[in-house]
Amino acid sequence: MFETILVALESSAMDDALLNQVVRLARREDVHLALAHVVHPSEGEEYGAASDQPLQLRVKAAKRKLEATEERLTKQGLSASSRVVFGDPAERILELAQEVEASAIALATHGRSGPRRWFEGSVTESVLRWTKVPVLVINPSHAHKGAASGFKRILVPLDGSERALRILPSVRRFALLYDAEVTLLRVGIHPSVHFHEISAGVSTAPMAPLRESLDASLTHAAQALPGVKNVSTRVMFADTASGGVLEALESESYDLVALGTHGRSGLDRLLFGSTAEAVARDCPVPLLVYRDLQLNAEPLEDGASTEAHA
Repeated sequence: MFETILVALESSAMDDALLNQVVRLARREDVHLALAHVVHPSEGEEYGAASDQPLQLRVKAAKRKLEATEERLTKQGLSASSRVVFGDPAERILELAQEVEASAIALATHGRSGPRRWFEGSVTESVLRWTKVPVLVINPSHAHKGAASGFKRILVPLDGSERALRILPSVRRFALLYDAEVTLLRVGIHPSVHFHEISAGVSTAPMAPLRESLDASLTHAAQALPGVKNVSTRVMFADTASGGVLEALESESYDLVALGTHGRSGLDRLLFGSTAEAVARDCPVPLLVYRDLQLNAEPLEDGASTEAHA
């Protein structure tokens, strides 16, 4: 499924959390791990070398750390290489992915939020918007959760569109590789109800027919997963698609979330966000994001929720 994984490391404890998850993937297949660290000319710290130290010292620190990591993985019987490059982290990660012909990218997220993130973005979000290969995102603040004994339970959020179903063949391969259970999730968005409607006794509870319709769409989608040992469906309601996914993760135990995205960018993303990006910031388990390049050329269905179409 994955032949080469580009592992984007940085100068913090996040590296170990990321490597622990990537190694779990590599042990199931003949995978080459291409370790990489991007040295920003004017920002960042490299494994003990502070940002105000000479660039040459920062580069040496990064090379020593990556070479030591490569040697450790090789002794474990894994195929690995290491490389230190310069430039903007997001841009260089995407370029390296093409250079090494990576079949996936693995990186950690800081889970930043707030106005600064809106305007400056983050490395993870930039990679998610422009990548041409799947991305494994790890949130180190939750590194102790998920995949403790392998990727045995996978949550797959869907939005009901035919294009969202394109992720399922990849999910099926992953599930068969890890002998995993798959749960297909539909998040219904709570209708907006004004105060005067609540005062008048208008019910805000989702109607049963809507739940049945959502569940029927999941039953149809499950047909795309032949051979997977256990496929279940789940319907829940929330204020946003990302909120529903995170709520599902809080109420049930999963080892991995597999999510499709069309990588929106520009004003649309700024105003409404992306489900993939929103989930990545707070996901308590590893998140595997598949970006379908065809989705960028397709308009959203009329009347559809913008965030629901990640």
